[in-house]
Amino acid sequence: MKKIAFIIITLFSIASCSNDGEDVLLTKYLIGDWAKIQELASNEGLSESLMYSFKSDGTFTIIRTIMDDDTEKVLGYKYNAIGLYSLLSNKLILNNTEVYINNDSKGLYTTLDNLELSNTTFSQEQSIFFSAQKNVLTLDYGPCDDAANCVNNLVLERVN
Repeated sequence: MKKIAFIIITLFSIASCSNDGEDVLLTKYLIGDWAKIQELASNEGLSESLMYSFKSDGTFTIIRTIMDDDTEKVLGYKYNAIGLYSLLSNKLILNNTEVYINNDSKGLYTTLDNLELSNTTFSQEQSIFFSAQKNVLTLDYGPCDDAANCVNNLVLERVN
């Protein structure tokens, strides 16, 4: 009986260690800045940038900015989320502790300091996938209901 218990504990330990190693490797790939930039259809000459930054201490920020296409300068901010992340296998869990948003009635964008603290926080879980070169990150949110206004996945490119 002791041998069976020892074998079960050993197998469980080996399986746990292999997942821990995978999580460490995925975290190594994840750390850094990832962005998606797209033109704003309603405002010619402007683009919107969505940047995810993951740090080695388990913190992240998400910033949505408005940029001038000609100068590539940031004109202002629409969104800023700050929180903690964790990885479990290929599942990325984001826990937003602070979310700041632009008051769109006052304009398309504002300064980072003038974003307004939202009273909502949320937790997101999504699957993550890296390209073979580790320079493209896909966040897969899973399927949406037909009537839902959501995104199935988000593809980001490594900035640094």
